[in-house]
Amino acid sequence: LAGKAEQEGAMDVALKFREQATARADTLEVQVDANEANLKQDRLQIGATYAEHARTAALNYDPATATEMWRKAIAQVEDWDETLAAGYRNNLGVALMEAGGRAMGTAELEEAVQVLEASLQTFDRQSAALDWAHALSNLGNVYQQLGDKERDPERYRQAAEAHERALEVLNRDEHPLDWATAENNLGIAHARLGEGSGDVEELQAAVDAFHLALEERTKERVPLDWAATNDNLGSALSTLGGVLGDGDAFAQGIAAFRATLEVRSRDIAPYDWAFTQRNLGLALKTLGVGTDDVSLLREGAEAYREALTVFSATKGPADWAQTNAILGFALMEIFKRAPARDVLVEARAAFAEALAIYGAQSADDEAYFEGRIAEIDELLG
Repeated sequence: LAGKAEQEGAMDVALKFREQATARADTLEVQVDANEANLKQDRLQIGATYAEHARTAALNYDPATATEMWRKAIAQVEDWDETLAAGYRNNLGVALMEAGGRAMGTAELEEAVQVLEASLQTFDRQSAALDWAHALSNLGNVYQQLGDKERDPERYRQAAEAHERALEVLNRDEHPLDWATAENNLGIAHARLGEGSGDVEELQAAVDAFHLALEERTKERVPLDWAATNDNLGSALSTLGGVLGDGDAFAQGIAAFRATLEVRSRDIAPYDWAFTQRNLGLALKTLGVGTDDVSLLREGAEAYREALTVFSATKGPADWAQTNAILGFALMEIFKRAPARDVLVEARAAFAEALAIYGAQSADDEAYFEGRIAEIDELLG
């Protein structure tokens, strides 16, 4: 009607119609705004529900479910709250890292890199410094795990750089535990570089970083975090002991693992307990070989067996295969010093379990473990 009135030159009538239409639009706008606000609140609430499920799944050592729930949470909130979505992406990156650590390939870890980089593009280093540092530190952890998978030292250097950048922002006085976490993670990157190269400076840098982290991550304050860093310290000291031929460093490393197991119980943290058992086994086995002490080798083998009561071929094939392989190596070292048929039989079974996983991934690994089994078969007659 307004348009027709304008065409006929009745501007007063046209203006009246326009004013009436605008009044209706104003009313409609209020209603639409209310609907949009309600829709936003609903979406955020749905996202929060998925997020809580994801957190519970993570506590239950179920990264697959955690990953699925974080994806659902992000889908609900990404159109409504960019910062919240970035936080959820950071958590998705952690869940993917946990899943990728147990998988044989690197697909989950590669996706975790992409997800965490997306979070870093949203978080501002100045206004959201803590979130930015957390995402960067998580990215460093993913690089470290990619280094473990790919056996690529460049990944460890990327990890160290990420943690060092995070430490530029994290202030020990304001955020002591976050600072300690970054120091712990930096120590892991240095330790990996030292393990691969035998570089004493890298290993010592790792030991120093772990000691710094433990100044804030005390047993009384955060017992499980203390246990994690103390476990890492044990690994760095054991490796340093092996490189230097230093029995005292070995003894300190083994003592650190035993102390860790007093806090990391199987009931509270089964996978972490299993990792520490495996680390203890490796230290005992390495020291046993170096000192020609069969009792230490037997202790190491027993620690590996304990770890295998938690690891499984279905839920964590990489850890299952690795632990079976190193159990087989320890048993063969025992056989050299105390020959017994039952030791060979157990070693053969361990290598067969490793072959079932590694053989499907690599022709070289398949040939290697087939060769070890053939060696044992010949000894068994």
